Amino acid sequence: MAGPNPPPVWNQYYPGGSQQQAADWNAAQHSGIYQDPGTHAGPTGPTGPTGSGSAVAAFRAVAGGGQAIPNSVLTRVNFPNVVFQTGAGNFDSINSIWSPPSTGIVFMYAQITQVGNAGPNQISIRKNGTPIATMQTPNQNANMPLCVCVVDAVLGPNVYDVAVAGIGGTIPGNELCFFAGTLLA
Repeated sequence: MAGPNPPPVWNQYYPGGSQQQAADWNAAQHSGIYQDPGTHAGPTGPTGPTGSGSAVAAFRAVAGGGQAIPNSVLTRVNFPNVVFQTGAGNFDSINSIWSPPSTGIVFMYAQITQVGNAGPNQISIRKNGTPIATMQTPNQNANMPLCVCVVDAVLGPNVYDVAVAGIGGTIPGNELCFFAGTLLA
């Protein structure tokens, strides 16, 4: 009667090491699932890869530039340049507000760089005019970005925007100043 087998030597059975072993195991586990040989894409089901077949509500908009921020006044930031917008949620580039679908969970992120402002700064994502997420720093250096993000439950018609406050300053119009959001569920 033979004794127990000695432990395998990695390079004896899997010259690629543990990564090759994992790849072989993964392929063996999924051998019964059809994959397109060109894209390696699996089946999508009757409704397509996004569930309902429609695009997820999402957007990203960039600041227009040259917007002056008054001292110590929470001011809505202008985002007239829409980079992309998909799905049922509407980003209004004239008023710089996002109106996501009436129910669901949303994620939003905003980043602002104020030029010429070396004093305290604050950035807020607001829901119907009330801040729901705020980042504030007591000793902001000029040209340093401020970022804020939030996950929120949308239970009816709502509008979201971004507001900043500081000791003067100007918001530049570039990719460093943006507002983005997406419907998660």
